[in-house]
Amino acid sequence: MNHADMQRNLVFISHATPEDNEFTLWLSTRLKLMGYQVWSDVTQLFGGEKWWDDIEDAVESFTCKFIVVITRSSLSKPGVKREIELALSSEKTLQLERFVIPLIIDDSPYGGQPYGLSERNIIDFHSGWAKGLAQLTERLSRDGVPVEELVGNISSGLEHIN
Repeated sequence: MNHADMQRNLVFISHATPEDNEFTLWLSTRLKLMGYQVWSDVTQLFGGEKWWDDIEDAVESFTCKFIVVITRSSLSKPGVKREIELALSSEKTLQLERFVIPLIIDDSPYGGQPYGLSERNIIDFHSGWAKGLAQLTERLSRDGVPVEELVGNISSGLEHIN
């Protein structure tokens, strides 16, 4: 199957490594439990990969939403900058609506972010991760981001144990 046959169903999370790894792992796990397909370096890169090739392929071919985690340090990191530039280029070239979704997890000020990110609605995770997750999943749901049916669920699995 070639890339043209594949559906864009990936939620890509760009963040500062290692500073924001804990949050990214938390967010990736929550989104996966909801049935979203998620790509982040903390969950997809294990060693030996040509990481930029993997990132470029994921963003250009499979990503339907690109989440950028904004912190006081993240937007100055070369890797995050490169990923944002790739995402903005893909958004424009492929005409992907609301492709880049910025979110803030620390006390970074709103406004003044590079790449026009401050011109987009930024989801606030600083006031609470659960509250931010609810807003993010509402956005994903409204935009029709595909969700996989999970095989069984925890409660039905637990019924068979008792």
